[in-house]
Amino acid sequence: MKWFTVLVATLLLSVSVAHAGPGDPIPGVEVGLEHDPEGLVVPRVTDRQGNVFFADLAPGRYTVFIADASRLETPVGLRISADVPTLRVQTYTIRPGRGRGYAVDDRGQRLVVTIPRAGGRIGVNVSTIFDRWGRGGQPPR
Repeated sequence: MKWFTVLVATLLLSVSVAHAGPGDPIPGVEVGLEHDPEGLVVPRVTDRQGNVFFADLAPGRYTVFIADASRLETPVGLRISADVPTLRVQTYTIRPGRGRGYAVDDRGQRLVVTIPRAGGRIGVNVSTIFDRWGRGGQPPR
């Protein structure tokens, strides 16, 4: 009976992923921050709405990453917010790859969020994105 339950759960998961549309949240993604000068902030896993929050951050510069981009099947969108007035809230794309996948700006540089004083917060939302082909950046073959 146990194998039947696993099979049903797998089928349900496959159906829900197959019907994902643009902007649908992606739960269970490990998101982390790299802090300059202190190093890595403990990664956290996105909730059912695709959200993860980092609070009580020390002042400094932070880059946002997905811990294992090789697990991505298509590019995903990261919507990053912080209590920093200079941060432009927009969606940044992370593409499948090896190792960490970093949010990058328009110039292709890693996105840096600067927290000016102790107690800062950064929120990240991970969601699906599709281009005009609906294939995450892959043109039809």
